[in-house]
Amino acid sequence: MIMELKEHNVTIGKAVKSSREQRNMTQVELAAKSNISRQTINNIESGRITTTIDTLAALSSALGISLGLFLGLNVVEHTAGLTKVQIKEFLNQKKDQLNADTFNSLSVLLDQIFVVRILSYKETETLEIEWKSGFRSRYPIVKNN
Repeated sequence: MIMELKEHNVTIGKAVKSSREQRNMTQVELAAKSNISRQTINNIESGRITTTIDTLAALSSALGISLGLFLGLNVVEHTAGLTKVQIKEFLNQKKDQLNADTFNSLSVLLDQIFVVRILSYKETETLEIEWKSGFRSRYPIVKNN
């Protein structure tokens, strides 16, 4: 059990460090933005300490990412940086995998969408919409066999 916990700490630590580095942030900058000490961030990234969900939530908020990414959720595809037309094409490709009402609603609200992500956790995929307002919505994806 202790070995599993240590491995989990290292995995979360690597995810925090990778996310921070992808945003070209230093530990000092992340500490200031998250109200968590630089030393604590260093200890989390190195896997030396177990962290709380509140600390992870503060870090994910400061990094502008989903808390789920620290807990094993993977972003399979995303539309960051795409135009409205490209986002619409992306959604059209997923049309058969979404509930019809969900697809129709998203099509109508296209102007309010900031980014679309396909998230994967174990064998499940989810469509996540990040709205320009900052809220996020998730919709199940049905796998076609």
